[in-house]
Amino acid sequence: MYHPSIIEQSRVSLEKGLRSRGVELALREHSPAEVQEFLHRLREVEWDEEGVPSQDLSDEDKAFISNEILMCRISFPYWLERYCLVLTDRKTLEPLIPWPSQRRILDAISEEEIASYQDPTARKVKIVLLKARQIGGTALSEAIVAHMTMLQPMSQGIIASDHPDNTNKLWQTLLRIHENLPGWMRPAKDSKIKAQHLHFSRLDSDVVAGSGNQKTTLGQGMNVDVAHLSEVSTWQQSHFIDLDLMPAFDSSRKHHSIIILESTGSGGRGNWFHDRFQSARKGSSSFRAVFIAWYMRPGWRMRSEGVTFDDTTKAMAQRVEREEGVVLDREQLAWWQQKRVEMESEDKLEDFYQEYAGTPEEAFQMGVRSVFPLEVRAKVRDGCREPVGVYEFVLQTKKLRAIPLEPWLASTDPQKWENRLIVWEWAREGYVYVIGGDASHGIPGKDLAALQVLRVGNRVLEDEQVAEWAGTISPMDLATPVEILGQIYADKTDGFWAKVAMESNPGSPGATTQMELMRRGYPHFYIWQRPFRADGGFTKEYGWWTTPTTRNWLTDMGLEYILNGHLRINSQALVTEEMPFFVDAGVSRQFRTGIYRRHLEHAPGYHDDRLFALFIALFVAHGNEMKNVAEDRRQYWVQKTRPQEERREFNTLGMSWKQAMEEWEDSLV
Repeated sequence: MYHPSIIEQSRVSLEKGLRSRGVELALREHSPAEVQEFLHRLREVEWDEEGVPSQDLSDEDKAFISNEILMCRISFPYWLERYCLVLTDRKTLEPLIPWPSQRRILDAISEEEIASYQDPTARKVKIVLLKARQIGGTALSEAIVAHMTMLQPMSQGIIASDHPDNTNKLWQTLLRIHENLPGWMRPAKDSKIKAQHLHFSRLDSDVVAGSGNQKTTLGQGMNVDVAHLSEVSTWQQSHFIDLDLMPAFDSSRKHHSIIILESTGSGGRGNWFHDRFQSARKGSSSFRAVFIAWYMRPGWRMRSEGVTFDDTTKAMAQRVEREEGVVLDREQLAWWQQKRVEMESEDKLEDFYQEYAGTPEEAFQMGVRSVFPLEVRAKVRDGCREPVGVYEFVLQTKKLRAIPLEPWLASTDPQKWENRLIVWEWAREGYVYVIGGDASHGIPGKDLAALQVLRVGNRVLEDEQVAEWAGTISPMDLATPVEILGQIYADKTDGFWAKVAMESNPGSPGATTQMELMRRGYPHFYIWQRPFRADGGFTKEYGWWTTPTTRNWLTDMGLEYILNGHLRINSQALVTEEMPFFVDAGVSRQFRTGIYRRHLEHAPGYHDDRLFALFIALFVAHGNEMKNVAEDRRQYWVQKTRPQEERREFNTLGMSWKQAMEEWEDSLV
């Protein structure tokens, strides 16, 4: 019913069946203009509940009607563009001519129909649709339900939204389609059926409406052939979809049965809809994931003469071209920039990015309030560089295996970042590199182990994340990736391996990694010095030890550097998977010291492994055991941006910050 080849097969089969009964009818496609002319010519004819006209029709008219009914039954696109009337933005009733956004949905449905056509008993199409606001997904989905139940005999359908008020809007759309069908195509409704249940007696088909916050079951006791669920991300009773609706849909044996789960990402991450969409993207479910961005709706553009695009708009356009392969024109950019300014002035910036999302990550960014404001995350994401290489660690040989870069970049699989070494820059002469590590127990589905390579900045370049690895690996095996990275990012002058700082609290998985590295003779570790009360000296523990106090050092410093733009992040996985869900868990009072401390951590159900490893590397790079170039660079720029009269010399030698920076760079870099 959706793919041209299947429609053609249905046409040939139908004509053959008619000939076997002595009926010669060559089905043909009439143009929309021919259909409109025919409808206009018969506009005075009235039709009763049984489809009988108020006056006799010519044989030609009867043949036209027979052709149209059969063509519409076997071809959804044919019916959609000629007989499915919807209310337009101009408040006029017109046939639904698909927008580019709706075309993408239809293309996905057609591809799924072809893929499932090998099973003649159950040709099912399952779509999970993540979309920007107002791209036509709801209207198209309601049209699919109408086509199945109003033209196909013995079909049972369900429509539902998150709230009864929104379900009523779906209901009105469905009724409008029914009421505006030609009398010879419109099935009679059974008036005895209760509200929000349509029964078409001649076809013996039904449509039932429900809502996502109802406590009654949805689809129980039915064989559901077609279903459209809207705004699923905010459903309160989403578990009924798995418990009741999906078994009812899977029990259908009707050809071309279809279910569409459709929503914006307004519920944020970690809910039923997010999990369903992500599993479909990974190919681990029977659903097909479809994402529709804001720019696929026609009309969202404005005149661009005299418009100057700001850096945010330019970065968005570059990101869309890089990640989606779509080049936005000036009129689209002008509209996006204006809409963003309007919603930002109303303090609705997060709503803007969600409802007018350009990527799935933007659509799902709501749900928790991150300590990193949305504007900061957008700026960081727009500044991410493209990798120069992607690799896999071969533990047996202690070498890297290259992954083809172009296919990796083109992949939409959210898991493509895991168990891969992503490199944005190889070691450069004159720069220092630090490796921060956060180990895990290597249990699939739990926390990831993460390694971050930080290039320590100077007055020319800021601190920058230049390599990242995150994946599932045992603490013992993690020592091998650390070894490999330590050699890759060794000092180019003397060959000394990069400094490593593993979180290695006693009993933690990182302690196992630390001991294994020491056993192998790794030469360069971060040493945590803490006061030793016996003699006033300091203890020397290898690796980073996390305590309530030191954790605050890490998170506060990392937050400050990212908010102020002193740390460049290149990992899109870190920006989209961890930064949006790194939250302020509140202020707590330590029992022993009585000190109140703010606690920053990942929200429940999320992770912060990449962030934490990066924060370790950042803190170690700025440790107080050495006068660090990166910290000096930050302070230098703070001094430089202050008014001249407010600048202060930092020492008693009469040197300015710039002079001191030059001396330190000469001696250290």
